[in-house]
Amino acid sequence: MCGIGGVVYNHPEQPVERDLLARMMDSNRHRGPDSVGFHIAPGIGLGIQRLSIIDLQTGDQSLFNEDRTVAVVCNGEIYNFQELRQELVAKGHCFRTQSDCEVIVHLYEEFGTECVHRLRYLDTMSMAYSLEVRVPFLDHEFVELCTQIPPQVKMHRLEEKHVLRRAMVEVLPPEIVHRKKRGLTAPFHSWLRRLPEFASELLSERKVRDKGYFDSQRVCHMLQQHQAGHADYGWVLMAVLKVQLWDDVFLRNSQPGRHEEKTL
Repeated sequence: MCGIGGVVYNHPEQPVERDLLARMMDSNRHRGPDSVGFHIAPGIGLGIQRLSIIDLQTGDQSLFNEDRTVAVVCNGEIYNFQELRQELVAKGHCFRTQSDCEVIVHLYEEFGTECVHRLRYLDTMSMAYSLEVRVPFLDHEFVELCTQIPPQVKMHRLEEKHVLRRAMVEVLPPEIVHRKKRGLTAPFHSWLRRLPEFASELLSERKVRDKGYFDSQRVCHMLQQHQAGHADYGWVLMAVLKVQLWDDVFLRNSQPGRHEEKTL
């Protein structure tokens, strides 16, 4: 997976030092040896060390919309990007690359922050402590070997996972080898229907208001609608919960739910 980082200042005009971003990305070089990219604007800087998976030739980040007013760096993979791309092209959007991540900037133009509901992507729940859960591909020697595979071998006629499929052709049945790629997600849509005490506290109107990252009334309304089964806000609520938990653990150095069950 790629390594991403960034800087955001409270003062929107404060300049970002490119050298600072470069040092941040250099510490993540092992996560993305293929290329490094930056996006710097007043008050904000984004960086990425890229491990090339899709669009090996033109998919370097950051990625932009048509007039470069929306930018993204993305660590992950959008599994339904082909369907989304067709939809967006039909609406008049112009794509500069074949990257799966470019759909994000155009979706944002169409739907704003609600665009996250349209994306199917690899879940990031294991990433807070730099844990990768996609065994058995964790051996560093195996990863180093894969980085040496020429781009023309990795991709064959737009077939995803071409090398892996070829390697498994005599191991797995054909219906598995040639099956369309699926996303890996946790069932948090159902988890959020019945929250443990620490999660209920972090998503409470008071706690959301006190931390100040989100509109507390809006979050409270979405949680009520979700738990009542009137709407599905699972993606958004899980994202809010992650930020609330991150604030407690990494900024305030507290341990929410110390005596409670810590898994959803």
